[in-house]
Amino acid sequence: MKHWFSAIEVTPELQDKLTAAGLKAAPLAAYEELDPSETLVIYSPPDQLLEQWRAHEDTPVQSSDLRQIFQQLTQFRTQGARCAASWRLNFLDTTSLLRLTQNEQPGLERTTPYPEGSPIAGLLALQLIKESPEILNHYLNLELHAELFGLMPDSDYIQRLQSRTLADLLLEDWWQVNAERECSREQADSNLFRMQQIQEDFDRILQEQAGIRSLLHDQNNLSRNLLTHIAKQQFGS
Repeated sequence: MKHWFSAIEVTPELQDKLTAAGLKAAPLAAYEELDPSETLVIYSPPDQLLEQWRAHEDTPVQSSDLRQIFQQLTQFRTQGARCAASWRLNFLDTTSLLRLTQNEQPGLERTTPYPEGSPIAGLLALQLIKESPEILNHYLNLELHAELFGLMPDSDYIQRLQSRTLADLLLEDWWQVNAERECSREQADSNLFRMQQIQEDFDRILQEQAGIRSLLHDQNNLSRNLLTHIAKQQFGS
Protein backbone atom coordinates (compact mmCIF):
# COMPACT_ATOMS: atom_id res chain seq x y z
CA MET A 1 0.00 0.00 0.00
CA LYS A 2 1.43 3.34 -1.08
CA HIS A 3 -1.34 5.97 -1.08
CA TRP A 4 -4.34 7.11 0.92
CA PHE A 5 -7.41 8.99 -0.19
CA SER A 6 -10.17 10.76 1.74
CA ALA A 7 -13.16 12.69 0.42
CA ILE A 8 -12.58 15.31 3.11
CA GLU A 9 -9.57 16.50 5.09
CA VAL A 10 -8.34 14.17 7.84
CA THR A 11 -7.01 15.40 11.17
CA PRO A 12 -3.41 16.71 11.16
CA GLU A 13 -2.45 14.01 13.68
CA LEU A 14 -3.69 11.21 11.42
CA GLN A 15 -2.10 12.81 8.38
CA ASP A 16 1.26 12.91 10.20
CA LYS A 17 0.97 9.23 11.13
CA LEU A 18 0.06 8.24 7.58
CA THR A 19 3.06 10.15 6.27
CA ALA A 20 5.33 8.56 8.87
CA ALA A 21 4.07 5.15 7.74
CA GLY A 22 5.13 5.95 4.17
CA LEU A 23 1.68 6.64 2.72
CA LYS A 24 1.21 9.58 0.36
CA ALA A 25 -2.03 11.54 -0.04
CA ALA A 26 -3.71 10.92 -3.40
CA PRO A 27 -5.60 13.92 -4.84
CA LEU A 28 -8.99 13.21 -6.31
CA ALA A 29 -7.87 14.26 -9.79
CA ALA A 30 -5.11 11.65 -9.80
CA TYR A 31 -7.01 8.84 -8.14
CA GLU A 32 -7.95 7.03 -11.35
CA GLU A 33 -4.27 6.83 -12.28
CA LEU A 34 -3.42 4.89 -9.11
CA ASP A 35 -3.46 1.18 -8.48
CA PRO A 36 -6.55 0.61 -6.25
CA SER A 37 -4.86 -2.32 -4.52
CA GLU A 38 -2.14 0.08 -3.37
CA THR A 39 -4.58 2.70 -2.04
CA LEU A 40 -6.29 3.09 1.33
CA VAL A 41 -9.68 4.83 1.18
CA ILE A 42 -10.53 6.67 4.40
CA TYR A 43 -14.17 7.38 5.25
CA SER A 44 -16.19 8.66 8.20
CA PRO A 45 -19.69 8.05 9.58
CA PRO A 46 -22.19 10.58 8.13
CA ASP A 47 -22.47 12.63 11.34
CA GLN A 48 -18.68 12.79 11.69
CA LEU A 49 -18.40 13.78 8.04
CA LEU A 50 -20.83 16.64 8.69
CA GLU A 51 -18.74 17.85 11.63
CA GLN A 52 -15.51 17.65 9.62
CA TRP A 53 -17.12 19.51 6.74
CA ARG A 54 -18.38 22.24 9.06
CA ALA A 55 -14.91 22.63 10.60
CA HIS A 56 -13.02 22.96 7.31
CA GLU A 57 -15.45 24.29 4.72
CA ASP A 58 -17.21 27.67 4.51
CA THR A 59 -19.93 26.36 2.19
CA PRO A 60 -22.73 24.36 3.89
CA VAL A 61 -22.97 20.74 2.81
CA GLN A 62 -26.00 19.57 0.82
CA SER A 63 -27.59 16.14 0.93
CA SER A 64 -26.50 15.65 -2.69
CA ASP A 65 -22.89 16.28 -1.62
CA LEU A 66 -23.07 13.52 0.97
CA ARG A 67 -24.64 11.13 -1.51
CA GLN A 68 -21.89 11.85 -4.01
CA ILE A 69 -19.14 11.39 -1.42
CA PHE A 70 -20.39 7.98 -0.29
CA GLN A 71 -21.08 6.86 -3.85
CA GLN A 72 -17.53 7.79 -4.77
CA LEU A 73 -16.01 6.01 -1.77
CA THR A 74 -18.05 2.89 -2.50
CA GLN A 75 -16.93 2.97 -6.12
CA PHE A 76 -13.28 3.14 -5.10
CA ARG A 77 -13.78 0.19 -2.76
CA THR A 78 -15.42 -1.93 -5.47
CA GLN A 79 -12.43 -1.19 -7.71
CA GLY A 80 -10.23 -3.00 -5.21
CA ALA A 81 -9.08 -0.30 -2.79
CA ARG A 82 -8.88 -1.16 0.90
CA CYS A 83 -10.87 1.11 3.19
CA ALA A 84 -10.95 2.06 6.86
CA ALA A 85 -12.88 4.50 9.03
CA SER A 86 -10.90 7.55 10.08
CA TRP A 87 -11.86 7.14 13.75
CA ARG A 88 -10.41 3.60 13.83
CA LEU A 89 -7.23 4.77 12.14
CA ASN A 90 -6.93 7.53 14.74
CA PHE A 91 -6.51 4.86 17.43
CA LEU A 92 -3.60 3.19 15.58
CA ASP A 93 -0.04 4.29 16.16
CA THR A 94 2.53 4.74 13.40
CA THR A 95 3.92 1.23 13.88
CA SER A 96 0.45 -0.29 13.44
CA LEU A 97 -0.14 1.80 10.31
CA LEU A 98 3.20 0.64 8.96
CA ARG A 99 2.12 -2.97 9.50
CA LEU A 100 -1.09 -2.18 7.60
CA THR A 101 0.90 -0.91 4.61
CA GLN A 102 2.73 -4.25 4.60
CA ASN A 103 -0.56 -6.14 4.34
CA GLU A 104 -0.50 -7.14 7.99
CA GLN A 105 -3.54 -6.70 10.23
CA PRO A 106 -3.02 -4.59 13.36
CA GLY A 107 -5.65 -4.89 16.08
CA LEU A 108 -7.47 -2.59 18.48
CA GLU A 109 -8.88 -3.33 21.90
CA ARG A 110 -12.45 -4.63 21.73
CA THR A 111 -13.38 -1.92 24.24
CA THR A 112 -12.35 0.85 21.80
CA PRO A 113 -15.35 3.23 21.85
CA TYR A 114 -17.25 4.47 18.83
CA PRO A 115 -16.92 8.21 18.21
CA GLU A 116 -19.45 10.41 20.00
CA GLY A 117 -20.46 13.17 17.64
CA SER A 118 -22.44 16.23 18.60
CA PRO A 119 -26.20 15.72 19.06
CA ILE A 120 -26.99 18.38 16.45
CA ALA A 121 -24.78 16.64 13.86
CA GLY A 122 -26.49 13.36 14.77
CA LEU A 123 -29.94 14.85 14.30
CA LEU A 124 -28.95 16.30 10.92
CA ALA A 125 -27.47 12.97 9.85
CA LEU A 126 -30.71 11.18 10.79
CA GLN A 127 -32.73 13.65 8.72
CA LEU A 128 -30.38 13.34 5.75
CA ILE A 129 -30.55 9.54 5.93
CA LYS A 130 -34.35 9.74 6.11
CA GLU A 131 -34.39 11.82 2.93
CA SER A 132 -31.60 9.83 1.22
CA PRO A 133 -31.46 6.24 2.58
CA GLU A 134 -28.69 5.38 0.12
CA ILE A 135 -26.28 7.36 2.31
CA LEU A 136 -26.77 4.83 5.10
CA ASN A 137 -26.57 1.91 2.65
CA HIS A 138 -23.24 3.12 1.31
CA TYR A 139 -21.87 3.70 4.81
CA LEU A 140 -22.89 0.25 6.06
CA ASN A 141 -21.49 -1.32 2.88
CA LEU A 142 -18.15 0.36 3.55
CA GLU A 143 -18.24 -0.91 7.13
CA LEU A 144 -18.85 -4.49 6.00
CA HIS A 145 -15.82 -4.42 3.71
CA ALA A 146 -13.52 -2.21 5.78
CA GLU A 147 -10.43 -2.87 7.82
CA LEU A 148 -12.03 -3.17 11.27
CA PHE A 149 -8.85 -4.05 13.21
CA GLY A 150 -10.69 -6.61 15.32
CA LEU A 151 -13.73 -4.43 16.05
CA MET A 152 -17.33 -4.97 14.99
CA PRO A 153 -18.90 -3.13 12.02
CA ASP A 154 -21.06 -0.16 12.92
CA SER A 155 -24.32 -1.98 12.18
CA ASP A 156 -26.13 -0.17 15.02
CA TYR A 157 -25.27 3.25 13.65
CA ILE A 158 -28.87 4.54 13.60
CA GLN A 159 -29.44 3.43 17.20
CA ARG A 160 -26.22 5.17 18.25
CA LEU A 161 -27.40 8.40 16.60
CA GLN A 162 -30.82 8.18 18.21
CA SER A 163 -29.26 7.74 21.65
CA ARG A 164 -27.31 10.95 21.06
CA THR A 165 -30.25 13.04 19.88
CA LEU A 166 -32.39 13.12 23.01
CA ALA A 167 -33.96 16.49 23.73
CA ASP A 168 -31.76 17.32 26.74
CA LEU A 169 -28.56 16.56 24.83
CA LEU A 170 -29.75 18.61 21.87
CA LEU A 171 -30.57 21.55 24.13
CA GLU A 172 -27.16 21.36 25.78
CA ASP A 173 -25.42 21.18 22.40
CA TRP A 174 -27.50 24.08 21.05
CA TRP A 175 -26.57 26.23 24.04
CA GLN A 176 -22.90 25.36 23.56
CA VAL A 177 -23.06 26.48 19.92
CA ASN A 178 -24.59 29.76 21.08
CA ALA A 179 -21.83 30.17 23.67
CA GLU A 180 -19.21 29.68 20.95
CA ARG A 181 -20.88 32.38 18.89
CA GLU A 182 -20.88 34.73 21.89
CA CYS A 183 -17.18 34.01 22.34
CA SER A 184 -16.61 34.76 18.67
CA ARG A 185 -18.53 38.03 19.03
CA GLU A 186 -16.42 39.04 22.04
CA GLN A 187 -13.29 38.21 20.06
CA ALA A 188 -14.55 40.29 17.13
CA ASP A 189 -15.28 43.22 19.48
CA SER A 190 -11.79 42.88 20.94
CA ASN A 191 -10.24 42.86 17.47
CA LEU A 192 -12.27 45.96 16.54
CA PHE A 193 -11.08 47.75 19.69
CA ARG A 194 -7.45 46.90 18.87
CA MET A 195 -7.92 48.13 15.31
CA GLN A 196 -9.36 51.40 16.63
CA GLN A 197 -6.36 51.77 18.93
CA ILE A 198 -4.00 51.14 16.03
CA GLN A 199 -5.83 53.74 13.95
CA GLU A 200 -5.64 56.28 16.79
CA ASP A 201 -1.91 55.60 17.22
CA PHE A 202 -1.41 55.98 13.46
CA ASP A 203 -3.32 59.30 13.42
CA ARG A 204 -1.24 60.56 16.35
CA ILE A 205 1.98 59.61 14.56
CA LEU A 206 0.80 61.48 11.44
CA GLN A 207 0.05 64.56 13.55
CA GLU A 208 3.46 64.35 15.21
CA GLN A 209 5.15 63.99 11.83
CA ALA A 210 3.19 67.00 10.52
CA GLY A 211 4.37 69.01 13.52
CA ILE A 212 7.96 67.93 12.94
CA ARG A 213 7.74 68.86 9.24
CA SER A 214 6.33 72.27 10.19
CA LEU A 215 9.15 72.80 12.71
CA LEU A 216 11.79 71.80 10.14
CA HIS A 217 10.19 74.17 7.61
CA ASP A 218 10.37 77.05 10.11
CA GLN A 219 13.96 76.19 10.98
CA ASN A 220 14.90 76.12 7.27
CA ASN A 221 13.30 79.53 6.74
CA LEU A 222 15.12 80.88 9.78
CA SER A 223 18.43 79.49 8.52
CA ARG A 224 17.93 81.02 5.06
CA ASN A 225 17.03 84.40 6.57
CA LEU A 226 20.07 84.28 8.83
CA LEU A 227 22.38 83.38 5.95
CA THR A 228 20.90 86.19 3.83
CA HIS A 229 21.41 88.68 6.67
CA ILE A 230 25.05 87.59 7.15
CA ALA A 231 25.75 87.84 3.43
CA LYS A 232 24.32 91.34 3.22
CA GLN A 233 26.46 92.49 6.11
CA GLN A 234 29.60 90.96 4.59
CA PHE A 235 29.01 92.50 1.15
CA GLY A 236 27.90 95.80 2.70
CA SER A 237 31.16 96.13 4.64
